Amino acid sequence: MNEKLKQSMIDLELHLLEPSVRADPMQLDKFLADDFFEFGSSGVAFGKTEVMQRLPSETSPKVETHGFRVRELASGVVQIIYRASLQRANEAHIIYSLRSSIWRLRDKQWQLVFHQGTPTKAFK
Repeated sequence: MNEKLKQSMIDLELHLLEPSVRADPMQLDKFLADDFFEFGSSGVAFGKTEVMQRLPSETSPKVETHGFRVRELASGVVQIIYRASLQRANEAHIIYSLRSSIWRLRDKQWQLVFHQGTPTKAFK
């Protein structure tokens, strides 16, 4: 996989973490595949419908990301692995997680088909 594609995929992942994107149903619909599925860091599993109902009305947490790795799983299928720390509004504690996203290219559009956030201890 070339460096340009790797950086483009990281940029897409970061784009979905932007509060303005998370609050925009049209953007979410564009970037989340209809068969999107997630295992959240809370332990709850949900699909695109639940994300579309919940995210636009949520106050986005402050998110810091680290250690991106990108690998091609198959032609037009990419996995992104990274670490994230989240701090929700009006909360002092920080939530740390290991994250994995799978993106699929369909009709010249990359869409997120799977995401998992696994809670972990604070990063050193």
